[in-house]
Amino acid sequence: MKSTVVELNEWMIKLPKKLEVFSEAAASNRLAPKKWSPKEIVGHLCDSALHNLQRFVNVQHEKTPLVLTPYKQDEWVELQHYQDMPMEEIVALWHSLNKQIDAQMPLGGKEDEKRI
Repeated sequence: MKSTVVELNEWMIKLPKKLEVFSEAAASNRLAPKKWSPKEIVGHLCDSALHNLQRFVNVQHEKTPLVLTPYKQDEWVELQHYQDMPMEEIVALWHSLNKQIDAQMPLGGKEDEKRI
């Protein structure tokens, strides 16, 4: 699990730097109908982080193994209005959520790893 924690921390540094090159217009551009813009892709990563954070918190106190519940990704992205937000705010949200996930991730306990 430690390698996952290290990798998450690396991405929390790398991704914002990679996204700095996008202008707001480019970040809002959908290359095709029914496809997400870069803003919406990062927004989707925020939604995934929200779900993962809940899973990491729940696994620490639930006695039964974790059950992964799917969610309606397209609807979440649309309802969160990521397309209308500045990219900087979406990236800040993504970073904050992943920082909290990092704080919740087990650091190698065998019992927690089995349940995740």
